[in-house]
Amino acid sequence: MAAKPAPPCLSDDQLFDWLRLVRSENVGPRTFRALIDRYGGARAALEALPELARRGGAQRPVRLATAEEVERELAIALKLGVRFVAIGEPDYPPLLGEIDSAPPLLACRGRIEALRQPTAAIVGSRNASAAGLTFAERLARGLGRAGYVVASGLARGIDQRAHAASLETGAVGVLAGGHAKPYPSEAVPLIERMVEHGAVVSEMPIEQEPRGRDFPRRNRIVSGLALGTIVVEAARGSGSLITARFALEQNRQVFAVPGSPLDPRLSFDTFVVGRSSSLAHRAAKQVATAIRDNPVMFNPLYVHAQVGLGKTHLLQAITWAGNAAERRMLYLTAERFVFGFVSSLRTQTTLAFKELLRSTDVLLIDDLQFLQGKSTHAEFSHTLNAMIDAGRQVVVAADRPPLDLENLDERVRSRLAGGLVVEMSALGEELRLEILQRWAAAASVHHPEFDVPASVLSYIAKSASAATSVSTDVRVMSEERPQNVDR
Repeated sequence: MAAKPAPPCLSDDQLFDWLRLVRSENVGPRTFRALIDRYGGARAALEALPELARRGGAQRPVRLATAEEVERELAIALKLGVRFVAIGEPDYPPLLGEIDSAPPLLACRGRIEALRQPTAAIVGSRNASAAGLTFAERLARGLGRAGYVVASGLARGIDQRAHAASLETGAVGVLAGGHAKPYPSEAVPLIERMVEHGAVVSEMPIEQEPRGRDFPRRNRIVSGLALGTIVVEAARGSGSLITARFALEQNRQVFAVPGSPLDPRLSFDTFVVGRSSSLAHRAAKQVATAIRDNPVMFNPLYVHAQVGLGKTHLLQAITWAGNAAERRMLYLTAERFVFGFVSSLRTQTTLAFKELLRSTDVLLIDDLQFLQGKSTHAEFSHTLNAMIDAGRQVVVAADRPPLDLENLDERVRSRLAGGLVVEMSALGEELRLEILQRWAAAASVHHPEFDVPASVLSYIAKSASAATSVSTDVRVMSEERPQNVDR
């Protein structure tokens, strides 16, 4: 069978006309394609465009890109080492060419062949956690070793970390503006390294500064280049989720890496100790201290209290202390445990899930009362026994004593009760007031205008039966609101 002939490349004159048409007013990818299909070429479309606009009811003549503007763009492209690749040409990214809104021309800098290799996209938060950044880096390196080029949008945070981790194996960056106006400016050194083994692309005029509406346009290219898009720690309403939506619309795979369940504010330093919590606090501190030297304390440590009395705070404080000591810590809510186990069953990765649980130095399970499902209970029982028998620390929190968790097997309840069981009782008024004062002070750090009169805090402390209903509200107000991402 004869080999299929390669698609023809544009001549210099055709490229000139294509660039002039695509830079003309109101000519987007779909309109461009319709004009080419109707008139057979860009030059004929340019000649017909003014009359088409007039017939369409335009109140003024449509603005066509001038020959001088196109000549200037081509001259700057030559100086920067940028090459234009047209849709349908052999070097045009094959997957990108399949989407409805594929750019007619792609301005490319770097190794064009990188655009033809299997590609995965990694996008995510600009303000990602350290764990999220590390995970994105590991993903990018792993994908590179597996033969994939990694594409992203050059934004701060996850994007730049993914690019940096895939420099040697191939990184493709997509600009929201033109090549002569890279954004953000801090990415320029990274871009210069990327073009050595990968490529940087843009559909925008070469001297155009990126505008807000240009970032979603960039995102469709990021997802369009890739077989699948991995989203790491995306905030609600973020540009990363816009990229994920584009990927779904393009019939591509979407994978999610959720944010860490750990709150950096929940440390031993911020825990307010009172008579009702002193024993639990002391036990948690001893566990956290012992972690550094590997001995196990009170195995398992079981903390129970009603909602909002600080048991989650103590579990996360232990986790942060263990992380600082470079121990392998795994903090999970019961819901996350259930989700992880069920997902592993569906994807036939139960062995990997079990290995993740049992290879940790310390396993912390929060809100155990929400553990659901017979098979999940069995897996928790096996994990609990394996961890304790192997001399690995287990810490559990729930809203009731272990023997009162009637949904669990009796042997599991007995094993939990065999360690140190500590109750945190209701808070006194003085302790509630101190907690409120601390949260209010934390809120004022991020929001100087946030000022709660002492009389109001005192009234709330007297009126509340527990600190939950008030301290949580103040804590929420103290959080920095997520900023609009630059996608």
